[in-house]
Amino acid sequence: MKESNCHIDINNGKFNIGDWYFPEYVEISEGHLCSGKFYSSINRELFFENEPLRISASYKEQLLKSICISYDRIYLNEKYKKEVTEDSISNYVEYCKSMHEKLVDKLSKKRNLNWGKIKVLVDPRDPFVFIELKYNGRPNFEDKIEL
Repeated sequence: MKESNCHIDINNGKFNIGDWYFPEYVEISEGHLCSGKFYSSINRELFFENEPLRISASYKEQLLKSICISYDRIYLNEKYKKEVTEDSISNYVEYCKSMHEKLVDKLSKKRNLNWGKIKVLVDPRDPFVFIELKYNGRPNFEDKIEL
């Protein structure tokens, strides 16, 4: 993984990785069908400010629906420096949430925008903490001004 400059354009929701960004529309043949709808994803791994990130853009019927950003799990475990047990799992989850909250603050100053929302979420099955950029309808990456 190489170091990358990342940011979220608050005007339109474009997630930039250097000069590249996840497109709002893709023509991908690899994916899966569920209830007659075609789902696919684009995944990237990179370093941002010397921290390893995993980024996954989800597409439904070839349109961008969301982008999930998370720290590499091994990195989080090494940074936590404590053994995670059944009794201490809630402390570990809170630690992970605070790390992701700090990352959101670095990527974007706003969270509720005209194009969608930026949230820190926890998947309780694992538990797994991640940032979600959820788009309202079809993203439009034309330059617009957020009021």
